[in-house]
Amino acid sequence: MKKATALLILVFFNLNFLIGQNSSGVKMKSFIPKNNAFDIYYPENFTIQEQEQNTVSIFNGNKEISINISSYMFEKEIDANTIINLLDNYFISNFSIELKEGDFREYKTSFDNLIECEFKENGNYWMWWAISKKNKIIIISLNKNQSITSENINLLRFMIDKLIIN
Repeated sequence: MKKATALLILVFFNLNFLIGQNSSGVKMKSFIPKNNAFDIYYPENFTIQEQEQNTVSIFNGNKEISINISSYMFEKEIDANTIINLLDNYFISNFSIELKEGDFREYKTSFDNLIECEFKENGNYWMWWAISKKNKIIIISLNKNQSITSENINLLRFMIDKLIIN
């Protein structure tokens, strides 16, 4: 009886994964931009808009959450230090803030690099992820006008876990 119950639970969890749901039961769907740079899963009840400059924006219904995804290609493979310098220069020129080296967190994943940072500026809360694979980088930012919750972070981490860089 215990084996049958365990098997049933295992099948249920695998079925949830296969139909594109995260641990909170949010139904997800896949999106591939016109430039075919990546494939990302996002909540089915969110709105997605693709801009001309290799940028995709994803919003929840009331637009309290804004997720922006940009893709870049370099001539050669790029390392974590170079990515951090690029992000830091972008933040200085666009937000007039300078983050310290310890503000960037690096994670070991199936990607070559996954770097995360967060900050607050002018009443807006930001989390940024830079994900690289070979010579391609995907930059994801999450922006809210209130504190970013662990649920928001878990959603983005789920999206990143399922991200495919083409």
